[in-house]
Amino acid sequence: MYQEKDLQALSAQIRKERLLCYVPAALLLAAGVVTFVLRMKVLTMVLLALGGVLMIFSASVLIAPLKAYRRHIQNALGSDQKEYTGVIKNLGDKAVEREGVMYYPFCLSVGDLANEEDDRLLYLDANLDKPDWQLGDRLHVRSCARFVSYWEKC
Repeated sequence: MYQEKDLQALSAQIRKERLLCYVPAALLLAAGVVTFVLRMKVLTMVLLALGGVLMIFSASVLIAPLKAYRRHIQNALGSDQKEYTGVIKNLGDKAVEREGVMYYPFCLSVGDLANEEDDRLLYLDANLDKPDWQLGDRLHVRSCARFVSYWEKC
């Protein structure tokens, strides 16, 4: 599902977003410092406020989701993986947010279908194409902390 080139492309996108967002914010903050030295109170407040808002907005709305997705891909490529083989018992139709990334939840029964202790709640990346799974399909899944990094039908 994921390759090292995906991680590199995402890291490049994060660098680009940082440049596009933080450089203008830094310029506004620097201009605010200059106007402070020149004793222009109102202009200083406006420039510092704009620079601060742009910095906070950029970090929380534009860059944080990309960093969360990068962390997801890093975990999928290199962390401890658990493998399950089982039958799909439940499919979520709406994406949910977990750790800053959108996922489709599904339940995989790895043992007796009637025994709820054998059920595993897993999450499939909603940024990828949704597979054409049906209830009762048998899957082999590799996951890192409930987040699927590889799957195939058996």
